[in-house]
Amino acid sequence: MLPTFGSRLFELVDKTIDEKYRLMFIASTYEAFFDEDKKELWDKELEPQQIIFDVVNDNEVQASITLANGSQIVL
Repeated sequence: MLPTFGSRLFELVDKTIDEKYRLMFIASTYEAFFDEDKKELWDKELEPQQIIFDVVNDNEVQASITLANGSQIVL
């Protein structure tokens, strides 16, 4: 029922972690908060303000999302 709900992060599985990957990861994470058709947030309380991307152990990705209300989500 919600074909535009979710993210495209699954497309990054088994890809080389480089600058292009980092940008695609951040963009895909950010897009997951928005309805592509309506160009608006799914939930106004979950507005992303900052996405910090980090590589751990040369092959593990870690991200921290800071929301407008100040709370954080760690992936």
